[in-house]
Amino acid sequence: MAYKCANCAKSYAQPTADYFCTDCGYDGLLIDDAVDTKLEENGGDREIGLCILLMDASGSMDQPAFPGSPLTKLRLVANSAAQGIFDLQQMGKADDAYICAMLFDNTIKQIFFKSVKELLEEHNFEVKVFANYLYEELAQMGGTTDINGALQAANSFAKSFTTRSIPNMQGYTPLEHVVLTKAGQSRVVPNVRVLLYTDGVQYIDGKSDPLVSPFKEWETDILMGAFFGDSSESGCNELRSILSKCPNHDFEQFFLLDQPSKVAHLRKLFRMASGASGFCPLCIPKE
Repeated sequence: MAYKCANCAKSYAQPTADYFCTDCGYDGLLIDDAVDTKLEENGGDREIGLCILLMDASGSMDQPAFPGSPLTKLRLVANSAAQGIFDLQQMGKADDAYICAMLFDNTIKQIFFKSVKELLEEHNFEVKVFANYLYEELAQMGGTTDINGALQAANSFAKSFTTRSIPNMQGYTPLEHVVLTKAGQSRVVPNVRVLLYTDGVQYIDGKSDPLVSPFKEWETDILMGAFFGDSSESGCNELRSILSKCPNHDFEQFFLLDQPSKVAHLRKLFRMASGASGFCPLCIPKE
């Protein structure tokens, strides 16, 4: 199987260990180059959405999710992400929702860029099989925490997607929708979301640098953040400082996971993000 950099189009006979280009670093995600992906439908481009999951796989994520919990944060995330993504099989077009998963500790590793339909089929429509796959990938890491590097990688790939410059991926248009802001203005928003979750602060090479979000430069900030821990922790406050407000509700694009009663919210959050719809807690549909 061959691969190509999404940034410079350099070809690789075998992927690098982290699936990033040796020349472009975190700006160059490697994409399967075995066959051309042509997404034309009925003679025209297919409209598709994208979710980029930035999944914290640092060492602290292997601790209990909550005091007294039998589940670690890694296991809880793996289960919730799998369930949320598999919930999308009820969508009319699961083949039009694409997900790119990047795991990070002090390194960053891409584990898949596929449609929801492809993920369902690869794991035999069994949510437990998919959850175990995610957990095993997450558990292989365990270093320190490079949140800024993960944000950089996600921003670069999201730009490649919205500008339709991903090598060998043809015949698609990024899906868009119009939102009405609280100020009464209409805004065109791409169906692209980046969901970052973490339980700590930026910490690599023995130092903790401030978080910097490249998504502040976008017309509509597509970054959502979730924090495992107490609202008083420095990591929580720092994450909130880089997040914007939802264009629909003028509400913070932030989710706090500080007690077991919010576990159900995590599954819904992964489902909403994976469907590239919504931005904030108020956007999650009530059931």
